[in-house]
Amino acid sequence: MRHITHIGKLASLPLLGRLVEALRGCRGLWALCLLFASCIDEDLSNCPGPCGDLTIRYVIQQTDSIDPAFDVGIRSLHAGFWASDGTLYEEYILGEDELPADMLFEITLPADDYSHIVTANCERNDGQHRLFDDDIQAVSFEQPYAGTDTIEAMSRAAYLGTLDIDLNNTERTLYEVPLRPMVAKLELTVNYAQTLSNIRCYIGNTKAGWMCWAGTAIDNERLVTDATQLASDVADSTKLYAFYAFPTVVDPPVPVTMLDAKPRATEEAGEWKLFFLSDYMDGDEQKTVQHTFTIEKNPLRVGEVFRGEFSINTTGGEYHNVETGIEVDPDWNPGHGTDVEL
Repeated sequence: MRHITHIGKLASLPLLGRLVEALRGCRGLWALCLLFASCIDEDLSNCPGPCGDLTIRYVIQQTDSIDPAFDVGIRSLHAGFWASDGTLYEEYILGEDELPADMLFEITLPADDYSHIVTANCERNDGQHRLFDDDIQAVSFEQPYAGTDTIEAMSRAAYLGTLDIDLNNTERTLYEVPLRPMVAKLELTVNYAQTLSNIRCYIGNTKAGWMCWAGTAIDNERLVTDATQLASDVADSTKLYAFYAFPTVVDPPVPVTMLDAKPRATEEAGEWKLFFLSDYMDGDEQKTVQHTFTIEKNPLRVGEVFRGEFSINTTGGEYHNVETGIEVDPDWNPGHGTDVEL
């Protein structure tokens, strides 16, 4: 049973006409419960049992692993409650203008065990959210594909929180859900020769998303992230690409209550790639040059910011103050070398 609504607007939810008489005889929490459930039978046999009130506060988990330049604002929330039978019972989506300043939400649910997932800042570029799956194990956060293996970079930092709630066997009514980041931030300064134009920026070898309830990353070795649209001109022949992307390495999943504990072992830092594609004129012919930087010792981790300054021209390139591998293809075509989806 799924209900999609907005907290703060429950009083305006439409009710089936046959509920009117039933509601007149209900008081207190029972009346509130009917707003969350479908009682479509005349004898009310499908109505829920006793309800429980709870208050939830969503808080971005502040740890030493989150860079000061990382965006810690919450601009949208998408939350779901899965009942003990494994079904998605309640789902709500809130935009920035609907979020209370204290991030406190009062919720009434029928007494049951619930598994709760909440994501923040996870709307797509069109402003819409993909609805949660009925199976909690299948709920994921992924960017929609713009090509066969290409996704768009994110302009906001995405966060995830999970919680177990037992309204049957506890008198606890206040819960705090720490939100932990699912992405890394990149700030790439690119100095380019005046002979180059139409600079495009991509990164490769990142994770492809997250399985939310398990807290595990999704792999796709062919994935490429397109950050071209998130560039700004900071000087003549200098661009800044500032964006968020999935990490290249992740820590083993741990309970959120342990996020402030001692540092954890991480998997070996894998290399990742940075691609710049640019157009230039070779005589009367327009060509494309591709610069491929291989980053070996600076993995992208959630909550951290990767900063790098690069220079490119038609014959070479440089990653300033850092030794790294670079390949230059002055006559790049799709399928020639790394096939970046355009």
